[in-house]
Amino acid sequence: MYTIRDRSTVRRDTESLWRFFVDLDRSSYLQWHPRDHLDFRRVHPATTPSGQGQVVYFKERIGGRAFGFTCKVSVSDESRYIEYIPYGIPAFLRLGRGHFKFTPIDNDTSEFEAFLQLGWKLPVLGTALDFLIRRVVDLDALREHIADEGRYIETAGLK
Repeated sequence: MYTIRDRSTVRRDTESLWRFFVDLDRSSYLQWHPRDHLDFRRVHPATTPSGQGQVVYFKERIGGRAFGFTCKVSVSDESRYIEYIPYGIPAFLRLGRGHFKFTPIDNDTSEFEAFLQLGWKLPVLGTALDFLIRRVVDLDALREHIADEGRYIETAGLK
């Protein structure tokens, strides 16, 4: 199993960071990470005002390869946390999950945490899946991409 976590200090309050993810649209998504974010669309609307239940499709370039993902917001804690899980067959197989966490430092500054977990914790099957993940995904490029999420969030058209 692979776990990638990056923390950045950003000059934004936690409410605006959280609201960015709840209200994310294609324009903001592309502006957030212009080199690697390729496409975004909402597949299903949220089932709560906090954004929980919404299903989104996004496409990103990681290590020179394009990957498309469909995820569901599984947890949304107002102004502090957004968790997403794969949607469809990858969700059934529990292939991964991720989150964005926002911790206030002061009124205008927050710690922004981007977290991604891929694979299984099962001894034999997990090892086999890790091997496949390494063959498909450039893990160093993925780590850099996750770090860029925090580097670029300040300029992502936050409201």
